[in-house]
Amino acid sequence: MNGSRGDAARERLDAAPLAEEVVLRVAEAKTILPSTKGLLAVTATRVIYTSKRRSWTADLRQVATASLTREGSRGTIRITSASHVEVFSANGTRRVIW
Repeated sequence: MNGSRGDAARERLDAAPLAEEVVLRVAEAKTILPSTKGLLAVTATRVIYTSKRRSWTADLRQVATASLTREGSRGTIRITSASHVEVFSANGTRRVIW
C-alpha cells in the first residue's frame, strides 16, 4: 500500500491487538476499489481487518472451522461457529449468516 492510506491502515492495525495478543500473520487486502484496500491480521483468537476508514474483528475462540478461498484474484475468509457463519470478503466487507 502506498502513502498515507497504507500508513493509516498500519497505525490502526498496530493499535488493534490486545496486549496479550501476538499477530501471527499480516496480509494486504487488495481490492478493485482503492478506498477499501487494507490489512488483514490473524492472531490466535481473532482476525483483524483495518483500512484508512474502517476496521472490524472476528472472534476465533468459538470457531468450528475457518477457511480461506480464492476465486480469481479475490479471497474470502469463511468462519463457522456453532451459532453463525461470518464471511469476510477481500473488499473489506463482513457478512454474518445466522
